[in-house]
Amino acid sequence: SDLLSRVQIIDPSELAHDKIMFGSTVKLEDIDVEEEIVYTIVGAYESNPEHGLISFNSPLAKQLLGKKQGDEVTVKLPMGEQDFEILEVGFKEISFE
Repeated sequence: SDLLSRVQIIDPSELAHDKIMFGSTVKLEDIDVEEEIVYTIVGAYESNPEHGLISFNSPLAKQLLGKKQGDEVTVKLPMGEQDFEILEVGFKEISFE
């Protein structure tokens, strides 16, 4: 049972969010309309896009993972391509008010 002793529950608050990962809160600028958007990457069950919570399985999150502050990324979405600049990456406690 040595394997079990090495299994760790990942607590996003203890990770360095220098790159976008599960649990990261990301501030993006939609370059085309110069609009800022904030998303937090969460599990499938917490996903709530209207409140800025997107599933790590979503097309947007998948294309953001691993990117860092200052990166520009062209994301392919169902409604076409969108260009984003990543303004900030960090960790923030999610409040479900």
